[in-house]
Amino acid sequence: MRFIAALILGAVIATNQAYAHHSFAASFTDAEIVLEGIINRYIFKNPHVLFYMTVTDESGEEAEWMVEGSAATSLRNAGWSNQTIQPGQHVRITGRAGRDNKPMISMGNVEILDPETRIVLRNPALRQGEGGGTIVAEIISIPLHLGDGRPNLTGAWGRGRDGPSFYNHRAPPFNEVGAALQAQWDPADDPQVACENPGLPRQGGYTPHPVRIGQFDDHVVISYEEYGGVRTIYFDGRDAGNTDDELVKLGRST
Repeated sequence: MRFIAALILGAVIATNQAYAHHSFAASFTDAEIVLEGIINRYIFKNPHVLFYMTVTDESGEEAEWMVEGSAATSLRNAGWSNQTIQPGQHVRITGRAGRDNKPMISMGNVEILDPETRIVLRNPALRQGEGGGTIVAEIISIPLHLGDGRPNLTGAWGRGRDGPSFYNHRAPPFNEVGAALQAQWDPADDPQVACENPGLPRQGGYTPHPVRIGQFDDHVVISYEEYGGVRTIYFDGRDAGNTDDELVKLGRST
């Protein structure tokens, strides 16, 4: 639980931030620091794996720090799961310091420590192949149409890299209204700089993470891996927010 200050200017932690949704340069400096603390919360989801830890400085003052890693997609490929880090564990983190003296650190190296001896018990890999394992994925072909000729939407969908997307930072093809709004937008106000949810429309059109669609006779359910968003679209004209009583008033059956 010591704060081990180590301002090594110019050092850059070469963590794999694949599939992250914002530039780490916007949130972190190039100064490397080392922290030891106790895990309070661990969030294993996209767009970033986060955990929060209590750090005690040399004067005995406690503060909660946020540790920001790459996407769950990347860390899952390196062998991580929602059980890799546990509340109450003692950890040592090496990473880049948050800008503006914010209590944030990037996940450059993670060491799980024995709380008494400070001996390293585990050092979870941050990149695929570091742990020596190999991931084998089975490719399953799904028919593009159902038996009755309707499009088959069921399955996991990913965004290609050719069109406007997160990967190439090309803007979508705005109409005049959209272009005018975009021109007024200040990137400093972007909620994703602080890993806040930008809303389903932006996720649907620009997320680098997979989207899973479950197709049913009267509706589809779209599940976004980024932020765990879910959207239900009905085919019978109902509003997803209507209750059963409201549907009866509208003359529609549930």
